[in-house]
Amino acid sequence: KSLPELYAVALHQAQRAVRHYGTPMRNPDKNADLLRPVFDSLAVREQARADALKVTCVEACGSPPGSQHPPTAFIDLVPAQEVADTSRSDLATPYTVWALAVRQRQRAFIYWTYVAALAEDPAVRNAAERLAREALF
Repeated sequence: KSLPELYAVALHQAQRAVRHYGTPMRNPDKNADLLRPVFDSLAVREQARADALKVTCVEACGSPPGSQHPPTAFIDLVPAQEVADTSRSDLATPYTVWALAVRQRQRAFIYWTYVAALAEDPAVRNAAERLAREALF
């Protein structure tokens, strides 16, 4: 409903993605040498997204996200179980991991488009539309 809440949810989602993409390689298996660089790359991208969200929120709201409006409910765009299943599969390849990331970005696009469509506040709508566009890249 508010811009600080939107950024708090977006940051929370990005931070969870960083954790989920970083977790699989803590338990290396025979595919670790193939999959680790992809998971590491995804974690770095999500961390950059989280850092950018913090900056954008401070510029738009005057305070960092989550400091006053922690997310109460959110959608987990990178399900931990899906990442774990992919990382443990003997059939997993770097392509499999990239496909997982594509699904995550598709979910993000759908989620932020939905938020934009339902937002009553024009600032929230505009920010959600920006987040939806960013999800396409």
